[in-house]
Amino acid sequence: MSRMTGLGVSGMLKAMVVGAGILGGTLGVMCHGALAQTAAQPEETKDAFTDVMPVMGLPIYSYPEKDLPTSAVVLFSGEHGWGDAEKTMAKALVQQGALVIGIDTPATLKRLDEQDDACVEIVGEIENVSHNTQYQMDTPRYHFPVVGGIGLGGALAMAVAAQTETATIDRFAVVDPWSFVPSRKPLCTLGDPQPKKTADGKGYRYDLPGGPKSFSLSATLTTQADPQGKAYVADWVQANPKSVSSQSSPQSQSDALLAAVRSKAASTVAGRSAGGEDVSDLPLEEIPVSTPSDTFAIFYSGDGGWRDLDKDVAAVLEQDGLPVVGVDVLRYFWTEQTPQQSAKDLARIIRSYRQKWHAKKVVLIGFSFGADLLPIMYNQLPKEERASVAQITLLGLSKAAVFEVSMESWLNHKPSDAPQTLPQLAKIPSSLVQCFYGEDDTHNVCPELAGTGVELIKTKGGHHFNNEYDMLARRILDGLKARAQQPAKAAGQ
Repeated sequence: MSRMTGLGVSGMLKAMVVGAGILGGTLGVMCHGALAQTAAQPEETKDAFTDVMPVMGLPIYSYPEKDLPTSAVVLFSGEHGWGDAEKTMAKALVQQGALVIGIDTPATLKRLDEQDDACVEIVGEIENVSHNTQYQMDTPRYHFPVVGGIGLGGALAMAVAAQTETATIDRFAVVDPWSFVPSRKPLCTLGDPQPKKTADGKGYRYDLPGGPKSFSLSATLTTQADPQGKAYVADWVQANPKSVSSQSSPQSQSDALLAAVRSKAASTVAGRSAGGEDVSDLPLEEIPVSTPSDTFAIFYSGDGGWRDLDKDVAAVLEQDGLPVVGVDVLRYFWTEQTPQQSAKDLARIIRSYRQKWHAKKVVLIGFSFGADLLPIMYNQLPKEERASVAQITLLGLSKAAVFEVSMESWLNHKPSDAPQTLPQLAKIPSSLVQCFYGEDDTHNVCPELAGTGVELIKTKGGHHFNNEYDMLARRILDGLKARAQQPAKAAGQ
């Protein structure tokens, strides 16, 4: 049964009204297309939706009528709003199998200026609407969206790129972008360089913060590109040659954007099977080290995907010489997996990277959703792979595990028959296990393991440990060093 069919319109409206954070309101907007005939109160859906989308407002959805989308595109309109040109591009993309989320750029900038904050974030809204729309459409896998736009829309897309981190956007495609975004308030960026106000004070110019990017940005310049826009693109390419590219095109602006959006980005899994068992079908983030190590980590993210805590902790581990394979839980568990299949895939990852990185031991790390899964998967590993596990680190463990990312998991609501984590942990040698909990996290069950021999680590803050990610990494490494000097013990010891 599809998620749309299972919820029904009234169920979606209820979830939309009572939901919070990532859920509230976004679901109701699906009534634009296939559900429009049965939605009785569109104004209520709009009001609820703008609570979650205070800046982008109400998107215009276009999607294949018969088949599920095979990609997702967020399309910022030009300076005149969502008009005939945008509708034509959306139709063409839908014919190629895309879900198109259309955004009226002038209306978005007007709402941006109405916000109380000193700077505004839009990328989170893009992520929320992409998550929830694809969830309701029951896509078999999650598609990170391509973000594109022409002229003013291209400039706004570039500004969004300046605030984008990881596990959010596939890539950006812009055509003839303006050299600035006309707004009284700036968009927030990821550190320096900060947005620069234009000389006439009518807007802001953005630069892409330095460092490696998980996305690419392609800028196409047609014969209609203005000199300032060309110079703006050239500055981005010069500052970020590995992430930003530009090319000229004789096509019209619309055709150039369609071509750029349709082009496939280089595969992020290319070469992952080299030297080891093939795992190229799995959503992995590979963080190698330059000096060989006899130990590596496999890190299962939270249900938001590979980002923030997962990425930052992994970066510290890598700096200390511990290579990491990150498992993007959002994409892997986008559709339901069985515990058995999940354990088989974990075993594949262990075998692949033991061979590829010439390592003997592995540390299993999980955060939140990922932490709940690890005890179950560990207990179902084959004997050889289980014997290679040197440490199990659980960050934000709850009482039960689920094997599919869902609205309920986003709200920490789990079915009554969900597998329990504590009985699974009782089967594991306690000397292997670290369990981290924030003192303000009321859902964490680590304190219930007191007296079992599990290493309990209490921190400040709640579920995200007061954002002290460097400290988490250091304690993980300290535990690994200590366990290397201890004899193995049986379960419960």
